[in-house]
This record gives sequence, structure tokens and C-alpha cells, in this order.
Amino acid sequence: DLAVRVMKNGAVDYVKKPFPTTGNTLDRAILDALASCGPKDEPTPAVITKQRAAILTPFEGGEMVFYADRVTLCGVMIVEGQTRMRQILDALREKRPTGKFVAYSGAKLATKLKAVGGQNAISEAVKQFRDTVVEQLASKDISCGRQEVLLSRGSGYRLAESIVVRSAGQ
Repeated sequence: DLAVRVMKNGAVDYVKKPFPTTGNTLDRAILDALASCGPKDEPTPAVITKQRAAILTPFEGGEMVFYADRVTLCGVMIVEGQTRMRQILDALREKRPTGKFVAYSGAKLATKLKAVGGQNAISEAVKQFRDTVVEQLASKDISCGRQEVLLSRGSGYRLAESIVVRSAGQ
């Protein structure tokens, strides 16, 4: 009902959550909407997408370095200061005896970090972190999906296996 109502009021398109990764993605809907508003001699969304993909290097993992006042990934600052997200990353950089990163549910992280707001506060911090990572890496011409650094399936949140963790000075 909401989709029909907003389309009648001038919306160009809509994308249902969870956002699909193929077909009518959020990126596709935005590019199509922008293309329909601009002059007709501008590149089509398909051309823009291909140009953008050709410019950005796909994220294939990288080094996450923990400094006293920040955390970097592939040389790009992704966390500054002693924030909740820094606490989350400090917990998630631990490894199991098998060499794999630990995983924590939002509830367990909230308890471990004594987070006011519980697991909702954890999930909001993770959401903002993912947006920051995508944006910061894109500024360095690296294409990174929201789930490529910090995973959240199965047993909870954990760092991707493609991440190498190091403390500054090591």
C-alpha cells in the first residue's frame, strides 16, 4: 500500500528491504532516478555503473591496524577515538585457538561491553560502522560491500577472514 501511495505522489521507484544484491538494487534505483531527472544526453545508469565499477578496485581484504586513538583498514581511518565501535572491534579482533575470529551476538556484545541500550545500541553502531567503511574505502577507490569487513550471520558479529589484524608498532 505504501509503495502505491508514494508512486502516486511522484516517487520514481522503490526497493524493498532487505536490499537485493542483484537486479533492482538500491544503487540501480538511485541511478535510474538520477538519470530520469537529468538531460537526455547524459550516460545511462548502466553506463554509469560500468564506469564506476571500472574505477573502483574490489575489496579483497586488508590489514586492520589498531592504534591507541584510531583504527585503520587498508591505510584508511575507519574508527577515530575510543568509541563504542572501537570497543566492538577490540572484542571481535580476538581469535579462537583455531585461528578464526571470535563471534558474538549483539546481546553478548552488549553484555560484554556494558552497552547502555543493549543489543540495539550494538546494531546501530555496526550499521554506522559499515556505512563509514564503505564510504572511506570508496574515497580511496576501493569498492567494499557493507558485509565484507564485519560479518553478521550464524553465530553473530565477527570480522571477515580476509582481514589481517595488527596492533600499531607490531
